[in-house]
Order: sequence, then structure tokens, then C-alpha cells
Amino acid sequence: MKIYKLIFILGIFPYFAYSQEIITDLSVNFHKKEHVKAIKYNEKSEKSVWNFLPFVDDFSMIDIYPNQDLWADKYAFINNSYPKNPITIGVATFDALNDSGAIYSHANPQSFIADHLTSNLLRLDSIYSGSNLVPVKTSDSLYLSFYYQPQGIGNAPEAHDSLVLEFYSPTDSMWYNVWSTYGQSYQSFINTYQTDFRLIMVPITDSVKFFHKDFQFRFVNYASIGNNYEPSWAGNVDQWHLDYVCLNIGRNINDTVFEDVAFTGSMGSLFVKYQSVPWKHYLLNPS
Repeated sequence: MKIYKLIFILGIFPYFAYSQEIITDLSVNFHKKEHVKAIKYNEKSEKSVWNFLPFVDDFSMIDIYPNQDLWADKYAFINNSYPKNPITIGVATFDALNDSGAIYSHANPQSFIADHLTSNLLRLDSIYSGSNLVPVKTSDSLYLSFYYQPQGIGNAPEAHDSLVLEFYSPTDSMWYNVWSTYGQSYQSFINTYQTDFRLIMVPITDSVKFFHKDFQFRFVNYASIGNNYEPSWAGNVDQWHLDYVCLNIGRNINDTVFEDVAFTGSMGSLFVKYQSVPWKHYLLNPS
């Protein structure tokens, strides 16, 4: 019997001898997963609401999903944990996880479409002037601006990954790519642009395609997960962080300063290095 035990141990020993530990990114977003369990998201039809200019969102709402009054979907993750030095508290993070906090079922090592952040319908055909609606014209100088940052404290998007901005044209029912950037690490981003978040200004000048009441814009990220040779990449990877989206008339390429009093981070704890203190510590004669 002992000889058989020895043969068995020697037979399985190589499997343990050549095992290797790896560090992987999280394969789920537990905040989203628990949120989905707790409540059912109040779905809205994209055709049920129109927004007028100006359109502004700094993602400071205390929720993990985008503001339904402004956005038509819920794939982006609203948080203040992943970015480095955000413009204001709260960003929209794009990654390889869906709205339920799990890796997309179509995820693969090649570049695939992951998160969307799509605006509700916008009235680009007219704007309020006092109590009256007046047509929007090309001379009104319409710009969409936003800040973005790759990686933050998360995983850097690879060079073949990207963040894309698209405009929807109601005249031909098509989405047009109007801006994009390739993936890179946070440090490479800092070295290139000398800033934590880069401001992008996109003019909207094609009145035939876009100056209509059913205009929309959306941000999309392309991600890629690991393969069998790179198991540590098969998780929550390729993160981008979006902040302070603003669409309005009367702007120009130098309109880079926003008059806004806002927090850029969470309040620190009153207990310095602690998050909570037992009640008995406050008593004069603790038992």
C-alpha cells in the first residue's frame, strides 16, 4: 500500500511543482452587481425625453449609473475611485464590464466594442431665448467639450484600444465618428500632455446633419481582454475616465475655463486615519 501512495504522490508532484501564482484584475464590478440585485433600473425609452441646451454633466451625482435625465444607457460606471486628480468629484469610467458588472459576453483578445454612454435626445434645432424658441445657427458657435484620462489607478488601455466620440444624424439615421484617441498608460499620457485630464473641444458645424431635434452623441470605448497566454489581463481592464461634459452655443476653441465651485475629491474622515470609532470611546467612563 505504501508503494502505491508513493507512486501517486510522485505522479502529481510535477503539477504542483510547476504551478505559478498570477495577479489578475477583478472580473466583476461588485458595486454594479450588488446595485442590480437591490433595485431594478428605471428603463426609459430614448424617444421619451428631449433635452435643450445647455447640456452639462460633471458626474457628481451619488449613484453608480449615469443620470437618466441626461443619458439613455447605463454602461459607464460613475465613481470617484478610479481616476487620478479628477476635474470635479465623480467621473464616468469606461472598461470591459457591462451594466451588470460582469465581463462582456463578446469580450475577446482583439479590440471589441465595450461601454457606451449615449445622450438622451437633444434639441439642436432650437434654443430658448427668454421664453421663446429660436433656431440654432452655425454662427451660434456650438461646441461639445469634455475631459478624459486613460488608466487612472486602474489598467492601461493598449495602443489598439480606443475611446471614441460619435454624433448621430437624424437625417440619415447614422452615427458619425468625430473624435477618437488611442490607448496608452497614465504615465505616458502625463508625459505627452503634461496634465492629468486632457480637455477636448469639438465644434459642431454641419447644420444639415446635426441641427435637428433628435440629435444625440455618445462615447464608446474599444477594449481587449487577455488570452490563454496572458491570463492576468482577463478582467476589468482598459479603463478610461470621462469628466465634465458640456455642450452649448456661444463657445470657441479657447473656452476652457468653467465657472463652477465644486469638490474634486471625497471629504476626509474626521477620525484622521480611521473611518469609524466605537461609541464607548466617546463615553467619559467607558465600561
